[in-house]
Amino acid sequence: MKSSTISKIANFRRMAQDTPELLNKRQKFLDLLYLIVKDTSDVQTCEMYNIDNEKGEKVKTKWWTTPQYPHEFKLHNTRKKIKSETCCEIDKLEFEKAMEIIFEVVASLMRKNIHFAIFYAQGQRSPHIRIYDFEELNELNPLGRIKAQVQFWRNHVPFGTFQYVDTGMFQDEKTYQLEFSGHWKYGTTFNLVFEYPFMEEKCNT
Repeated sequence: MKSSTISKIANFRRMAQDTPELLNKRQKFLDLLYLIVKDTSDVQTCEMYNIDNEKGEKVKTKWWTTPQYPHEFKLHNTRKKIKSETCCEIDKLEFEKAMEIIFEVVASLMRKNIHFAIFYAQGQRSPHIRIYDFEELNELNPLGRIKAQVQFWRNHVPFGTFQYVDTGMFQDEKTYQLEFSGHWKYGTTFNLVFEYPFMEEKCNT
């Protein structure tokens, strides 16, 4: 790894503004994911940054691992999507317009009494609405899971706006920002801003 890349990684780590409190939240959150998937090999994390190497690839300082102890994921900020999870992110719109759609989706999910969490890091195109216990997805094949997620979010976004939903987030093992960590691109903390219904043992660890 070139010295210039190492220097950039060091800068990203400083930007992350990590704290023992955030590390503790990450550990508790990963513990919850382990309970959801039961097979801990399905929860994999790594440290990744928006730095292009000589091949034009995003730099990952560690390969995917299945961490269980704080020292194993202290610097990790990225994870793979789990099978029972779905995420709504609005793409290709200004932040204010994206938020209008997010508010409508939130209202729809609340009317249906669906448990979800909203995470956001300053600089992102929109907050992420994440649902972790979409258990029906476990029974489907990869293509079936994508189709089920498309149909689910079509039922909750305002008419005519589904085109702005980032459907790439529906793919198995999609790279997701790790909750309560410094954003891989902006360095700001990907923090919980809202949960419905509020459940102490769920996301707000």
